[in-house]
Amino acid sequence: MSHIASGYIYNSPSNQKIRVDEAFDSNFASSLFDYTDISSDGLVSNTLYTLAPCIAATPQFWQGYVMPVFPLFSSDILVTCNAVFTGVVDDRFNGKVASVSYSSKSMPNLFRTLGYSRTLLTFSSSGASCTRTSFL
Repeated sequence: MSHIASGYIYNSPSNQKIRVDEAFDSNFASSLFDYTDISSDGLVSNTLYTLAPCIAATPQFWQGYVMPVFPLFSSDILVTCNAVFTGVVDDRFNGKVASVSYSSKSMPNLFRTLGYSRTLLTFSSSGASCTRTSFL
């Protein structure tokens, strides 16, 4: 899973896991990224299950290693990744928000917007072939 149409991200730095749930077109999918199981290529273990064509369907499972677009958000991530304050942005959904830019191992270029309560509101990442934006 590389994006969320409508859903949630559950981040657990202490357990080194991220669960991403999404709903789309009467389907439901959940993906668990396990950062305790990383391949020699630096890919993270991922288990994905999907309920399609509807929530009552038999689950479909997939397990493999992926380059996740959802990095662990530790409490000191802005310090350890050398984040740069990029200004106050007028977000169309949240009003004025602070934005920061930094890089992580899993995604080279990240742009975040934070609410005044230091809540992560959105993030965008760009790689060699695409740009992704997620609204939290």
